[in-house]
Amino acid sequence: YRESFQCLACRKEAHFSIKKPAMPQPVIAKSIASPSSVAHVMVQKYQQSMPLYRQEREWKEIGIPFSRATLANWVIRPAEDWLMPLVSRLQQDLLQQDVIHADETPVQVHKEKGRKNPAKSYMWVFSSGEYEQAHPIRLYEYQPGRSGSYAEDFLKGFNGILQTD
Repeated sequence: YRESFQCLACRKEAHFSIKKPAMPQPVIAKSIASPSSVAHVMVQKYQQSMPLYRQEREWKEIGIPFSRATLANWVIRPAEDWLMPLVSRLQQDLLQQDVIHADETPVQVHKEKGRKNPAKSYMWVFSSGEYEQAHPIRLYEYQPGRSGSYAEDFLKGFNGILQTD
C-alpha cells in the first residue's frame, strides 16, 4: 500500500503533478508477501513448531487460501536472499574471536534425499567465548555427520582457541 499526493491548488493552476514515496524493496520480488507475513510464517514454523500444512489450513480458515508451496517459498527465498548474507557476516565476525566454543548434537531428518530413513545427522553450534558478552554470536549448521572436517570447514581461517568436548 502506498499513498499518492497531489496539490489541489497547483492542479487548478495547471501545475499538475502527483508525488509518490519510493516503494520499499519487497521481501520476495514480484510477490505480495509482506515482511510481517513472511516473519509470521517463519516464527510459526521454527519457533512455534507449526508445520506448513497446518499454517496453510489456518490461512484458509481466515479466508486467504495460500498454498503450502507458497508458504514454503516465503521461508526459502527470504532466507537465501536476506538471512544468509547476515549469517555469513556473523561467521566472519565469529572467526575473528579469540575463543570459539563448538559442539554437535544428533538430529533425525526424515525422508532426507539420498539417505536412509531415519539417518542420524548432526546440528553443530559455534559460539563466541564467555568473555565476548557485548555481542555474543551463536551459529548453527546442519551436517550429515560429526567428523571434525565439518568443523574444520566452518572454522577455515580461524586462529584462536577452539573449546569443545
